[in-house]
Amino acid sequence: MELKKKHLFLTWQEALFFVFFFMIFPLITGLQYRSLYDNQVFFETFSYHTTGGLLTIFPFLFYYKVIVPRYLFTRRYLLFVCALLLFIVAYDLYIRYVTDLGISKMSFLPDGVRKIAKGAFKRADWIRQSITLTITNLLSVTAVAFFTQVLRKERQVQQLQQQQLRMELDALKAQLHPHFFFNTLNNIYSLALQRSAATAPVVNKLAAMMRYMLYLSDASAVPVQQEIDFISNYISLEQLRHDDNVHISFDFQGKAEGVTIAPFLLLPFVENAFKHGIDNETGNGFTEIVIVTEPGELTMTVKNSKPQFATDTVNHKGVGLSNVQKRLALLHPDKHKLLITDTEHQYSVYLNLSLA
Repeated sequence: MELKKKHLFLTWQEALFFVFFFMIFPLITGLQYRSLYDNQVFFETFSYHTTGGLLTIFPFLFYYKVIVPRYLFTRRYLLFVCALLLFIVAYDLYIRYVTDLGISKMSFLPDGVRKIAKGAFKRADWIRQSITLTITNLLSVTAVAFFTQVLRKERQVQQLQQQQLRMELDALKAQLHPHFFFNTLNNIYSLALQRSAATAPVVNKLAAMMRYMLYLSDASAVPVQQEIDFISNYISLEQLRHDDNVHISFDFQGKAEGVTIAPFLLLPFVENAFKHGIDNETGNGFTEIVIVTEPGELTMTVKNSKPQFATDTVNHKGVGLSNVQKRLALLHPDKHKLLITDTEHQYSVYLNLSLA
């Protein structure tokens, strides 16, 4: 309903077309015959055609906004032809009784202008307007109507695609948040069982992470530095609950100023490195994470050891990784490269994003 109401009004481009086509263009054409008349006659004729051009806009606006959308665009061609014929007849009457008679009654116009209009009104022509000119005008207006219709549909499709993209991203993030939240609570639960003095600092880190989730997760993009801080806090939590026989490293290189990224786009790769890697490790394991930012580009490498006795749970990709693959396809179509290598002893992820 809202779209239909908007279509009742002209855009500035449509208004410009009608003013130029029915007023300015005929006046420019009329200037070619300036030398055939003296100044007085030319001025009166020029004023008559200017006023007539303005009045001509209104019937063609009716054709443009009512007849074409209601009958031609809905493919009711028989009704369209009938409406078109009625329009031509009505337009002829309009020229006689509105344009010519109307101008002849406009007291604010010079007498010479009103005299031209009065003479045109009294002419006994059965058909007053040029059929060829009327059909030319109708074809031009119809072409503009088709062009604007195509543009309008393209805008509507783009709006629907953006809405669909937003809904899908919201759904993906809604799945991602509980996935991360339960993992982090498990970390704190483990520390609490051990009565560790690190419990309070961990809770503080979790509070910072929760603020990030609550206040920035709905943003379409966040500064890379905030995403890096979030991942750094997450890795700090993981480091506290792993033995010394597990090597965990995180390195960030480059400049983060002015670089943005979708929130929680990188986290699932880090989560999976722990959840499906060293969390199940009984020997010496490792997790290595490197993030590099360059102008217009971000590269992330995640490597983790695989436990000696892998289970189905360990081999499962997890909800987070499945979601991030979908988000990458939605947010960075043809602008990302994701390589996952799964060998007997190591699982590695290489992600390259174009942020330009």
